[in-house]
Amino acid sequence: VLVFAPDSSTADWIRGQLEGGTSADLVVNTLAAFVSFGVIPLLWVLGTRRVPLKGTERFLRLHEPVKGILRGVLLTIPLLIGVAILSVGYTLVTEGVDGLTNPDEDVNPAIQDILDNLTWPLAILIALCAGIGEEIFFRGLLQRWVGVWGQAVLFGLAHATGGYIPQILFALGLGILFGYLIKRGWSLWTMITAHVLYDFTLLATALLFPGTV
Repeated sequence: VLVFAPDSSTADWIRGQLEGGTSADLVVNTLAAFVSFGVIPLLWVLGTRRVPLKGTERFLRLHEPVKGILRGVLLTIPLLIGVAILSVGYTLVTEGVDGLTNPDEDVNPAIQDILDNLTWPLAILIALCAGIGEEIFFRGLLQRWVGVWGQAVLFGLAHATGGYIPQILFALGLGILFGYLIKRGWSLWTMITAHVLYDFTLLATALLFPGTV
């Protein structure tokens, strides 16, 4: 509705439901999402392996943590460049050059809710919970059942809150890239690290330079 009928009364109602909230609400929602996407799947994998720790490491592809983390740090750079190019390109196509010099005041209400209540501890919490929880669920668990493209589409839809198309497209592309790297044998530690650093960089930018994100 938010993507294909943004001016409808239903879209207005949805945007109204997404708005509001306090820092405490964001903490609760962040932790609830982390438990749903990260903790519960992790406990399920642990409880269903004959050798819990080794079996979980193998099932979720949590091998080579040091190499995986270093790769994740390096992978963060092209991700940030990619999202910048996508955002600028989308703005040019939909609004022209004026869209870059005079940004539209309409914003994603779900994102604005985070930005309005953002603090450094909250930025760290959101980045860690999203990066760890979502990677365990989508690339660690879900990809085994629905494949690279299946989890990528669902990952894109999971980021459709607010109907902001670049966010959906980038999440879809990110899901495809991360899924393909996992299929090629890369460690899930790489995806977790890149995801955490990517989210934290955007949130830190919003704190340091208000109005730029």
